[in-house]
Amino acid sequence: MNKFIAKLTPPLTLAVLALSAPQLEANDYEINFVPTKYKYKEPGLMELNGLNYRIGALGVFGTNQSDSVFRTEASFAYAKLDYTSQGTGKLNGTKNSIFDLRAYWQINFPTISNKSALYFGLGFRRLMHDLRGTTDTDHVGYRRLSRYLSLPVGWTTEFEFNGQWSWIINPEVALMFSGQQTTYLGDVDSALPKVNNDQSGGYHFRLKAPIKYENFAIGPFFEYWKIPDSEIVYLTSTIGLLEPKNYTLEYGIIASYSF
Repeated sequence: MNKFIAKLTPPLTLAVLALSAPQLEANDYEINFVPTKYKYKEPGLMELNGLNYRIGALGVFGTNQSDSVFRTEASFAYAKLDYTSQGTGKLNGTKNSIFDLRAYWQINFPTISNKSALYFGLGFRRLMHDLRGTTDTDHVGYRRLSRYLSLPVGWTTEFEFNGQWSWIINPEVALMFSGQQTTYLGDVDSALPKVNNDQSGGYHFRLKAPIKYENFAIGPFFEYWKIPDSEIVYLTSTIGLLEPKNYTLEYGIIASYSF
């Protein structure tokens, strides 16, 4: 008998892991705010669109005489996104929340540019999307919890114009080496189980380019995520479930204050 594979289509929202310009010196801190236009798409299945709002904080620990410092970053994001699918209809205002925590080591290169650094580390993400509700075609939604581990690597350079103004260029790439999705099918029917799918091997690219004046910085923000299909989990000998491949595009503004 041929096996039937059903593709679940809850939204997978992946956003930025780190939200600040890495030019802070040892024992400095930063808070930031990042409003963005957000689009998530599972090609041929569904998409989500809306505005995403994120607040973040970071700390840098070490000595200013050292060529390397330790950094920690945390952020929380919340959005209400509109769901659209040719197969299951529309549902507006679905809730999405993301918590990111990361730590990395930064190596400074003050002789290459005014302020340049290479950094690498480990990132953790916890994402909850709540799609509970009924679409305009009477399809019932459900929740999904995502947990990811990633390895970010980035480069940052700060070009000083004078004693007060500067321009920060910060590209970054990351590999998602481990991930798990928990789908709460019981939200659709209490008799259905909770399903865990392993999903890894994705990547992400991010670019920030803010203009900085003294302790304030503001500028453009861009991020792209691409995630492959998950493993298939078979509920019976003939029915298997997977999380579909997807991509996420985010662009907007980052504003920060350092102290």
